Amino acid sequence: IIPTSSGTINPFRQISRVETTTTDTWKGVTGEGPKARYRAEGTEADEGEVKLAQPEIKMESADWWEPAAYELGQDWSGLEPQLAGMLQRAKDELEADAFLTGTGEDEPYGLLTDATETVETAAKDLFTVEDLEALEDDLPDGFLANASFLGHRLTLKRVRGFTVEGAPIWVKVPGELPEINGLPAHELSSMAATVKGGDLILAFGDFNYFLIVDRLGMSIRFAEQFGENRLPTGQMGVLALWRNGSKVLSKKAFRVLKVKAA
Repeated sequence: IIPTSSGTINPFRQISRVETTTTDTWKGVTGEGPKARYRAEGTEADEGEVKLAQPEIKMESADWWEPAAYELGQDWSGLEPQLAGMLQRAKDELEADAFLTGTGEDEPYGLLTDATETVETAAKDLFTVEDLEALEDDLPDGFLANASFLGHRLTLKRVRGFTVEGAPIWVKVPGELPEINGLPAHELSSMAATVKGGDLILAFGDFNYFLIVDRLGMSIRFAEQFGENRLPTGQMGVLALWRNGSKVLSKKAFRVLKVKAA
């Protein structure tokens, strides 16, 4: 089966933290502890308070349905692997949108939904190297070591033309990920491709703090199809059901570049 849809490039599962659960809700623990200090010998320690929080990620249901005639299955022994490939493609396209902009209502919480810390471009409807530098500078130092960029290929194409003091900030070594200022750059098809007022065009941060949780197990069933008189039509369908969710664990770990509007 040759796919004719446009498809998508979705690196979320490669760059994010991914966990598995056997329940309908994943529960974690995050904490911000007291600061260490130097003190005089023999003096009391400070009374520390660890600030704990318990983020929860609810498993949201997703499905995929593909009808097929029994005759097709009889005549084509390689049908099932082809359907598996179509399922993976459809799942990637669905998650590329949900993990980015999902509302959390019957779908995962997206990166842009939770990562509300934005850096605005200096000029309306314009993206410059100075905006890119401002985005990088705004991320707290503690998240820089594992940080990476995420944007549409057209946005990254614009970055390829940026220079600082005559030197390009984009580096691409064959067989490796491109880098912007020495940090990995990933392409995501569902990011904004234009540079218009209000567009969120580039995400930057430590994706260990974007968590994807899968409910263990995917159900795949072959289902009989029936006509108006509830009699079999000689056709079947493949139904896939799965559950997952996602969430930003710390908003401090991300910054998003927003194009200035009027």
